[in-house]
Amino acid sequence: MDRSYVGDLGGQMWRLDGTLATTKLFTAPAGHKIYYPPDVVRDRGFLSVFFGTGDRSNPLSTAVTDRMYDVKDDGASNKTEANLIDVTSQVLQNGSSAETTLKNQIKASSGWFIQLSQNPGEKVLSSPTAFFSVFFSTFTPVTGACNAGGAARLYTLNYSTGGIPDSSVTDPDGSGPQQPPTVSPAMRVIVIGKSIPTDLTVTLQKNGSSGFIASSGAVNQPPLAALPNNVTPISWRECSTQVPCP
Repeated sequence: MDRSYVGDLGGQMWRLDGTLATTKLFTAPAGHKIYYPPDVVRDRGFLSVFFGTGDRSNPLSTAVTDRMYDVKDDGASNKTEANLIDVTSQVLQNGSSAETTLKNQIKASSGWFIQLSQNPGEKVLSSPTAFFSVFFSTFTPVTGACNAGGAARLYTLNYSTGGIPDSSVTDPDGSGPQQPPTVSPAMRVIVIGKSIPTDLTVTLQKNGSSGFIASSGAVNQPPLAALPNNVTPISWRECSTQVPCP
């Protein structure tokens, strides 16, 4: 084993080397929990460690604004969000000068992170998948004591910026790649269902006689079953020996 990583419920990501010597790579803000393993990609001179936070023991909680992280492991330890670039709203046109500036800022830092602040209680409850793009699934609970389920979302991110994947560039008329007229954070996520999603599985598909293709950066919406109606609470009441139910 060359390198291994494990997160804990205190929001810490630990690095283990081949001798099992342990050092702390990163610490998230207080209240953030890492339940699921990261995915790791070897880059030029460092490793990119992708992971998210979310309280699996309390999936209906809305008390914490959870995160998605790309933390660079370049040998340094004890990193925090102060060492990263917040790209929550920095979704820029691929190939633009603004995106180049952002890439240089991230290159000079220790990675990027996204705050899941648009949907109260949204949290990462599975491991991410890094395969050309970076894929995260999240769960957002429905508010209200008598409700069940929520919204499952799938994020498709540019691994180097947290924005839209480079392959989101389109070529509608065959004249060459063209950027969308506008880009926004909404372009990197789709809703895929109403229950807690699992890890993403990458598949290879046959592409005619030319070979096989994998992820293109654009994700089709996979089916995800909703909660059956017979387990959705409609209402509730409390009875006791002092106040019996009629």
